[in-house]
Amino acid sequence: MSGTLLFVPHLRSGRPLLCCWLWLGFWSGVLGVQTRTYGQVGGVAFDPKGEVRLAKPLSENERQAARKSLPSPPAETARTSTLRVISLRRLEVALDRHQAAGGNLDCEQLPGDLRFLAGMSQIDWVLCPRDTNDIWLVGGAGAWVADETGRPVATPGGRPVLELDDLVVALRYAFPDQPTDDFIGCSIDPTAAGLTAVERLLRQYRRMEASRASTLARALEQAAGPQAITLFGIPPETLFAQKLVSADYRLKRLALGHDPPPVPAWKSFPDLLSQRGAMGQVPQQRWWFAPTPQALRVSDDREAWRIDSQLLEVRTARRLADGELATPATHEATQFAELATRLLPDVVARVPVFADLQNLLALALAAEIVRNRAENSDQAWRPGLLLDSARIQIWQGPIPRHTSPLVQVRLGKKGAWICTVSGGVELRPEELVAEAGPIAEGGLIPRLPAPPEQANQWWWDAPSAAAEAK
Repeated sequence: MSGTLLFVPHLRSGRPLLCCWLWLGFWSGVLGVQTRTYGQVGGVAFDPKGEVRLAKPLSENERQAARKSLPSPPAETARTSTLRVISLRRLEVALDRHQAAGGNLDCEQLPGDLRFLAGMSQIDWVLCPRDTNDIWLVGGAGAWVADETGRPVATPGGRPVLELDDLVVALRYAFPDQPTDDFIGCSIDPTAAGLTAVERLLRQYRRMEASRASTLARALEQAAGPQAITLFGIPPETLFAQKLVSADYRLKRLALGHDPPPVPAWKSFPDLLSQRGAMGQVPQQRWWFAPTPQALRVSDDREAWRIDSQLLEVRTARRLADGELATPATHEATQFAELATRLLPDVVARVPVFADLQNLLALALAAEIVRNRAENSDQAWRPGLLLDSARIQIWQGPIPRHTSPLVQVRLGKKGAWICTVSGGVELRPEELVAEAGPIAEGGLIPRLPAPPEQANQWWWDAPSAAAEAK
């Protein structure tokens, strides 16, 4: 990623107009649930040509059609539970029986409880019970409804529910049948031709009035042209991939102030830059989503893995001339990262695509725990049907290929700042599992009852009285 810093004289006041063209990198380690009918994920549209842009609101007729197309939860699944357990081994058995009875294993055609993983909206624990040859996902679950875009979200709370489609992608990344990238992610970057055109245009604007700054911004967008989207580790046509790109794109818009603040205390990077009093060169900055230090913890016997409810934080660093990162970052860059991190729990509640990103990371961690167990024990459960692409078909849609650049203009105390961003997502579940710290002393590990005797019962709720701590 590269950029240009330019001083433009301000004709009226004689003070320079500072135009800072920044390619700001977001590695947001991953979401929205898709309304497939209308090509939306988390408020972002994906068209057949690969263009990514902000989606238009659905009409009332479109919303009603999307809601009708969403399968309703069975009565038992709709019960609210803080400790719903999903057996991955039994889930495979349930899917196998569904196909044997004539059912379709296309993830889009499955019954609602299978498609939306028993209504689970957050994974709190991944348990590897001794002598069960199984892996259990444990977390809050219940009914789901369609939101105003037709997305399945939990009631109450409105958090996106987990999807079998994404679990399959995560497991196939953990158990690849061919060489793949060593991380899951995406990147949105300017093209070399676009950067050259931007630098040429900025040279033409060395003398301009601050009142024409917005005109320059529009011209910069046109000169930069589409930004290229690259995906890593997963098939680019998947719902998983669209969720990654959607989360990053929404963060770009919020970072530049193109969307209203999600919470009152939110300040975009241009907001912070506009408060600067002194002129001076600003090194290129990079921001990215990364797992928090407490994202994943493990018990001493490695049978209980705790996934923190706040998986992600925003980090920043300065980019040097040779492309390497160094610290410290500038004051405003650090301000933005710290503020975004502090507000993230509230922002997630108002921008569901970020909750999706948390869910994707949790699923990737669960899949890596499965792989880690299978690699270290001949007796551990290893997925079979879930890895079989000939039997289980995941959703395929338009491949995200490019998006228009976003430029923001803010007048400061000594001129105008002009900023644009590029971004990405980076998830490294293998490193997180390998480096997981111990569960804090005194931390409660749920002691769950034995699974139901009925082999076809692939999920169950743990009564609160039975959820004792070890």
